Amino acid sequence: MQRSRHAVRALACALLAAAAVHARCVAAAPTPEPPVRQAGDGWQLVPDAAGSGELARALARASGTELMASTEALARMRPLRRPVHAASLAAAWQALLTAADGHALQCDRRQCRVWIVAAAPAATRRVTPVAAAPVAAAPAPTAHATASSVAHEPDPPGLFPSD
Repeated sequence: MQRSRHAVRALACALLAAAAVHARCVAAAPTPEPPVRQAGDGWQLVPDAAGSGELARALARASGTELMASTEALARMRPLRRPVHAASLAAAWQALLTAADGHALQCDRRQCRVWIVAAAPAATRRVTPVAAAPVAAAPAPTAHATASSVAHEPDPPGLFPSD
């Protein structure tokens, strides 16, 4: 009986020690840097695995920007390849919107409004070549239009200096 108490006590101590080590490891683990943060007057955008659409949502939340975009439009944004260090909120949005097919940006000194639209997939786009439009022929001159039937006005003075 004495040995089983010793074994239970040793096991409990080992579990508590393991839990304490785990808690210290979790507390010491670096917290991931947010993908969007304000740095002085500028903004820093760090591309992550979530993609440019999530980065757009994060920038909108962090800056108070009114973001008008469908889930499809955000999902179709191309990924950013490098971190962005922008001097202003408008510059941060301009850098991020290079990943969007269609967008509009309106900023004033305090905030921005952003619209992102998804382009139609290439298979559903319909392009009409310019040459396919019929070309209208120039109208033929009529027999009644002669030099004598056209009203003439005198030339303004000084337009043609005399010899």
